[in-house]
Amino acid sequence: MAARLIYLAAGTLLAGCAAQQVADVPPPASAGAARGASISCLTQHRIDGQRIVDKRTILFRVGRQWYRNDLPYECPSLKDDAILVTRSINGESCSGDIVGLVDRSSGFSLGSCSYGRFTPVDLPRNVR
Repeated sequence: MAARLIYLAAGTLLAGCAAQQVADVPPPASAGAARGASISCLTQHRIDGQRIVDKRTILFRVGRQWYRNDLPYECPSLKDDAILVTRSINGESCSGDIVGLVDRSSGFSLGSCSYGRFTPVDLPRNVR
């Protein structure tokens, strides 16, 4: 009985350390103001660039339009010099897809995160 209580207490503690959902936290101002309804996917070959804003926000440029991806959970390994590695069978990056992170200098894996929805945004001029 005592062993079961210890396992239960340890499980409760570990659950408290799990990834925290951040959907209710507003994105930083540098990530732009929403300009329309969000979409589920971006076609990968149309993505011209990307910029990591913080541990839960990535900007993607498609032509002249920028899209903000608000990750559903904070991604501690996401940093501005990380390489994003995606695998797709249909040529799209979509909400819920897992993206791998690789350190640019060492080539070592930093972990992975999940994409959220893609929201078109207007970026401040000093951010473009």
